Amino acid sequence: MRISLILAVGFLAALPSRGRAQGAWGLSAEAGLVRYWGASGPLAGSEDIAVRPHRPTVFGIRVERAFGEVRAAIALRLAQVPIAGEFEGGAAIVDDGFTLLELDPEGSLPVLRLGTGAGLWVFAGPTVSFWALSDEPTRTRIGGRAGLELDSRLTTRLSAVTRLFGGISASAFSAEEIPPGYEVRSMPSAGVSLGLRVRL
Repeated sequence: MRISLILAVGFLAALPSRGRAQGAWGLSAEAGLVRYWGASGPLAGSEDIAVRPHRPTVFGIRVERAFGEVRAAIALRLAQVPIAGEFEGGAAIVDDGFTLLELDPEGSLPVLRLGTGAGLWVFAGPTVSFWALSDEPTRTRIGGRAGLELDSRLTTRLSAVTRLFGGISASAFSAEEIPPGYEVRSMPSAGVSLGLRVRL
């Protein structure tokens, strides 16, 4: 994991730039909420209960570099994730669930400039998720994420950032963890985050 992060940041630093504006660095901090679907589900004839990660609060930092109108970034996110057995009308929640660490390289492009100094961006990239349970090996899952970002300029160097995103990855569970009558499923997600960006 540490080697992957070092290589990703090193890749950003090694990308060529032409002029000061194209080599601008930024640092963001954010907090957000994520909702998961899928992960597991019943086969035909089983009780309609699904076990999945349950709505964690996620904290993250993102290092980015601008090349003209394009941004390349690497984000690191961390969350403590409860596990829920969800059924129609409610859920049974176990707070002692996963520790989640995500490594997300991404690219972004502007789609709309607003006269107030704000801009709307679209971003996308792969997601590498490390799901850890106590006394069990960490499981690595690959997926993807895309979304929209509203960058609202507060000062010449500071912006407020609002992000709406959706993604999909392999289930956080392994097949042997699912009881008879159930199956592992892909795991769509959606979320929102708020943060601050500093231009360095």
